[in-house]
Amino acid sequence: NDGTCATQGTVTVTVLTSPPAPVITPASSTICTTGGCQTLSLQGATASAPGNVIIGTGTVNNGTTTEPAPLGNYWTAHHEQYLILASELTAQGLVAGPISKLGFDVVSHNATNGIQNLQISMAHTSSTNLSTTLISSGLTSVYTNGGIYTSTTGWNTFNFATSFTWDGISNI
Repeated sequence: NDGTCATQGTVTVTVLTSPPAPVITPASSTICTTGGCQTLSLQGATASAPGNVIIGTGTVNNGTTTEPAPLGNYWTAHHEQYLILASELTAQGLVAGPISKLGFDVVSHNATNGIQNLQISMAHTSSTNLSTTLISSGLTSVYTNGGIYTSTTGWNTFNFATSFTWDGISNI
């Protein structure tokens, strides 16, 4: 182990953007008349809708005791970090704004015990690779389950109590 992360997984990141105030022209309150409809132009904003994007290939699965295992619970007091590059986010069409949920696609379970005190935290980082040292500064807690979380096969989605506002530039 050289201290770098070489395994990839799939993460769903949803970013809901708040675009600047749009300018719609013409500003007439009458859009359609008996003579036809006017063509409207949108300037100063991007017309888009929130949605889900998939980062990674989803081709790597964990074994009974191997990592990464985002919802694995074989080991107690388990901590994992994932690095999502800004270039991966922008390649999927994401722009700066709030991220409100995260999901992991579980192919199979490596144990049947629930995960106690599951917490998800996020941070901006300039790091381009991960080492064996966990990033601990600047983390924002976005999801906490103080009880026991039992994962299911398929997508396990965590709606954040507090959205993480991505700056559109940094890796997360």
